[in-house]
Amino acid sequence: MPTFFSWPGVTIYLTREAISNTLKSIRSVAAPGSEFVMDYVDSALFLPEKQSPAMRALFDRVQRLGEPFISGFDPRTLAEELAVIGFELLEDLDHTGQEARYSATRADGLRPVEGTHFVHARL
Repeated sequence: MPTFFSWPGVTIYLTREAISNTLKSIRSVAAPGSEFVMDYVDSALFLPEKQSPAMRALFDRVQRLGEPFISGFDPRTLAEELAVIGFELLEDLDHTGQEARYSATRADGLRPVEGTHFVHARL
């Protein structure tokens, strides 16, 4: 029976090896048709010259708190990386898409963080 795995708020704190091993573990126990969602940060934002002042402040803040951001993904190669593990990328929603889908009508001011992505994939 297919299973749905929800994995938000985690990958940015893990090494790419740990992320890959986790996805391989899911693949090894999940039935075909199983799906997962996760979020990630565009790997380009790990380069200081690619960071906005707000993103630089966020990276600095989490570093000071002892929970540094460790890794991200390149949106241009993510589908291929997932396919190697056995997953089909169904959707990769960047922060602009998140804004349109989830925040456009919000009155509370909550907005997606620049450079973040939501991913939906299927085994």
